[in-house]
Amino acid sequence: MTGLDGGRADDRTALTTWADRAVTVVVWLTVGVIVLAGAFILWLRYTTGKIDRPAPNPAAYARSTPVRRADAADDSWLGRQFAGVLAKAPWLIPVGSSVFDVCSVEGQGAVLFGGSSGYGFYCSRTRTWYYAYGPQGAARIRQVKRALRGLGWAEFESEPGVPGQASLPTFSAQQTPAAPPAGRAELEYSWAQRGDQVNLARDLGAVPSLVAPDLNTYLEAMRPSPAAILGRLTPAHDHLLIISITADYATRRPA
Repeated sequence: MTGLDGGRADDRTALTTWADRAVTVVVWLTVGVIVLAGAFILWLRYTTGKIDRPAPNPAAYARSTPVRRADAADDSWLGRQFAGVLAKAPWLIPVGSSVFDVCSVEGQGAVLFGGSSGYGFYCSRTRTWYYAYGPQGAARIRQVKRALRGLGWAEFESEPGVPGQASLPTFSAQQTPAAPPAGRAELEYSWAQRGDQVNLARDLGAVPSLVAPDLNTYLEAMRPSPAAILGRLTPAHDHLLIISITADYATRRPA
């Protein structure tokens, strides 16, 4: 190799080393810019509520004065509905009841880009009454439906059975003409010819487990008493009717 060739080789080595260093600098600068941009986006979206945050506890909303007033108004409306049932079907004998009142978190935290910006709350009260009645079961159920129509319930539909849950025939209806004070309501009813057909822990009116207290605030939960309800069935009144009404009384939509 001549001295000229050696000088050219040295020049190429120097150029290659400089190029490698330049590429390394560019790569690290690019990574730095991406990291800074990502951090800025995260900060911006967190401060503007556009990033996933822990779900809020609904307790403060559930116990606020306006929500408590709405709940009381709906409870009064439910009482009038059940009083109307007895007025139109006086042959029914009340044998027990259950109550489930809950405010829950609805919605989900936002994803990084787009989507909902937060959580909302949803509150509802479900009241259920259990009634004993005598023979002529099919005719009595038709009379119940007419009584409910007289109270403004419509759009009756048969509800499909769910394996492992309610085993009794169940119908639903919507309250269209006279909605409750705060929101919409839905009614369901089912019946049994004998007490041994009933499982109050899973049939209509059952109160679910009080799970996830950080996402649900339970205002009232009164389970049906099998001993009190089934114990009041007699040979003359051995059929059981269950009527359950759920009324929404407060909702705050996700922002």
